[in-house]
Amino acid sequence: MTLKYTCRTSLLLHLSQVVRKSGLTHAVQGKKPRKKNTIEITDCQAKMVVTLKEGDRWIVTSFEMQHNHALSPPGEAKYLRSHKHMTDHEKLLIRTLNSVKLPTRKIMTILAVIRGGLSAVPFTKKDVSNYKTAIRNETNQNDMMMVLDYFRKRQMQDPQFYYAFKVGDESKVENIFWVDGNSRRFYQLYGDCISFDTTYRTNMYNLPFAPFVGVTGHANNCLFACAILQNETIDTFTWLFQEFLLCMGGKMPQTIITDQDVAMKHAIPKVFKKTTHRNCLFHIKKKAEEKCARCFATKKMLHLEFNDVINRSQTEEEFESLWPAMLRKYNVEHIKYFQQMWEMRKQFVPVYFKKDFSPSYTRQQGVRAQMLYSKIMLDQHIA
Repeated sequence: MTLKYTCRTSLLLHLSQVVRKSGLTHAVQGKKPRKKNTIEITDCQAKMVVTLKEGDRWIVTSFEMQHNHALSPPGEAKYLRSHKHMTDHEKLLIRTLNSVKLPTRKIMTILAVIRGGLSAVPFTKKDVSNYKTAIRNETNQNDMMMVLDYFRKRQMQDPQFYYAFKVGDESKVENIFWVDGNSRRFYQLYGDCISFDTTYRTNMYNLPFAPFVGVTGHANNCLFACAILQNETIDTFTWLFQEFLLCMGGKMPQTIITDQDVAMKHAIPKVFKKTTHRNCLFHIKKKAEEKCARCFATKKMLHLEFNDVINRSQTEEEFESLWPAMLRKYNVEHIKYFQQMWEMRKQFVPVYFKKDFSPSYTRQQGVRAQMLYSKIMLDQHIA
């Protein structure tokens, strides 16, 4: 058996000719081709031939070291595959820095400082990025085992830590639910009103992150439980609410605040049968400002009266008389979203919930809480 190592320049030239002849350089017709570096054909004969002889011995049978072209400058040697080298210590350091979500450019800066300068690093930023991708692929293959190990460790540290998985077809995990002992104690004290939201998604798998959030007696946010869901269907929410109720010893909240998701609307009465369901006032008012921006811009006093009617109506009769009067006054009865707000008024206007416990709380607070929690928990191998 004989191995023949030819000059890299000749090989690149051959590949370049194949590409040009096949027409791949002009795949996009009608557009100006990008500038590319050209390589002059020199038919370099530099080579080394190694032959396997009897006794499993490799012998160099031919060696030609003279090139008929200029070699790559020393400063560009790191771009050659034969000169790229990443030590085990550097790989371990990249894993450590990647685990704390450090960007590639900053990792490259740290490695350059260790090596004594960027020119001394025998690999490029792209090589670091490729190694990070390889790490991510390793994680994707055993991510559920990492989550399970983490939950078991947490349960050993905190006996009140609770977690549950929903397994679908082919024994694949679809949903994850967890809550620690401190959150369970918070719920027993302040679980009369909860906010549930699924607008935030994890950055790696793009799955809905669903926190149950409340507010303490000192008006501070508190987290009751968390879940990562595969989808947002009625069955998924029903399973999640049942697990939440089981975890909390069967204690139902008096009020639950959500967005206008249809699946949530059908799942909540199935599980929280004695709970009042209301939609987030902040979310609906914000959507009104977006959909009716032109009306609010052209009718200067409309926005002020809009908030006054919703927030300061003392009785249901007062709201039901002031709202139509406001629409007639500013001639906006034909606006579709105002009509929709009137039809669903009993789901979000505060006056309809005067008999239900509902502290000064909006879904906006819940979003801030979930973002804080996601940075703490999801970055610790639960994403």
